[in-house]
Amino acid sequence: MSAGLWRAPALLLSSFVVGAVWFAVLASLLVLGLFYSVIVIGVPILVGTMVLWRAAAQYERRRIAALAGMRLAPPHRLLARAGDPATWRDLLYLLMLFPLGLIEFLILVLALAIPVGLLAASVSYLLGAPGPWIRVGPAFGGPAEAALVAGISLVWLVVGEYLIVGAARLHAALARNLPGETGAQRIAALEASRRRIFTATELERYRIERDLHDGVQQRLVALALDLGMAREKLATQPEQAQSLLDAAHEQAKRAMAELRDVVRGIHPAILTDRGFDAALSVVAANCPAPVDLTVETGGRLPEVIEATAYYLVTEALTNVAKHSSATEVAVVARRVDDRLVVEIEDDGVGNANVSGPGLGGLAERFTALGGRLEVSSPSGGPTRICGELPCA
Repeated sequence: MSAGLWRAPALLLSSFVVGAVWFAVLASLLVLGLFYSVIVIGVPILVGTMVLWRAAAQYERRRIAALAGMRLAPPHRLLARAGDPATWRDLLYLLMLFPLGLIEFLILVLALAIPVGLLAASVSYLLGAPGPWIRVGPAFGGPAEAALVAGISLVWLVVGEYLIVGAARLHAALARNLPGETGAQRIAALEASRRRIFTATELERYRIERDLHDGVQQRLVALALDLGMAREKLATQPEQAQSLLDAAHEQAKRAMAELRDVVRGIHPAILTDRGFDAALSVVAANCPAPVDLTVETGGRLPEVIEATAYYLVTEALTNVAKHSSATEVAVVARRVDDRLVVEIEDDGVGNANVSGPGLGGLAERFTALGGRLEVSSPSGGPTRICGELPCA
């Protein structure tokens, strides 16, 4: 049975249980608030109910993220507002979750529970130890009939796997489109992100210009002076000319090294030369803490996606080396459908600067590419970073 099938039944079954709870709680509170709306007490009940279903929608986003392998960004501000359409889309989704979960529970019974029960009963009968199965399951007319039922149950399970996974994907698609971001909100966020990216690009251009001026340019000036002096002394003082040529050679090597560092800051050559997996392996090997690295991308990805993910891992492991005091780090880069998911977790002291030029700039870069970056770094606790990028 495939790995995806184990998460799919968990999504469908938990949707039934969670949906029943939210339906009962929210429906009761809404009826109670509306009933008492003619007096003052009904207003705080309705406001409290609105805050509750916004919190419930946030929980649903985390549940879908864990069981369906997708991320749903909050489509609204933190404070509940009745005028926000996302508030009512959240409520609609939560009220729909119970009947939807009931249908999904019936799909689980039909596609998983029944064939598993029939298979267990028929195998138990064929092994000569029917035990309680015959009392609660079918009564077989003989080994041939039990074997036939076992074969049908196996085929049923294979077909049921596709049915369960398909139902889970439909549920995930509904969750993405209903309590997720609206198109207008995504466009507004993207425009704001592009403005910040433009500002960051100008700052980066200034940094590169400064690095070239303060580093490589000064090396080249010193190199030109050494070569000029060596040329003047070549005929009359060959020993001093040789010394100046040696110094110029050293200046040239240092200039090349500094130029490589500047270029590496623009785009790491190792990505082009050796690929994404090899590039992350080099970064992990240079980290002072042991790194458990897993890369499952199924081949090369678009260059800008690989570079952005590479910078994320580099920034995260640099923070581990400088600030976190971590003793172990786990890095996972995995392609899930048409998205690249990169997860980094360490056991350090937390307190990562999520709004600084490092992670903050990467978050803007992820947003500009249509992805998202989430960082959890409580004080004294582990740091978890999850980035998601479209790679179709």
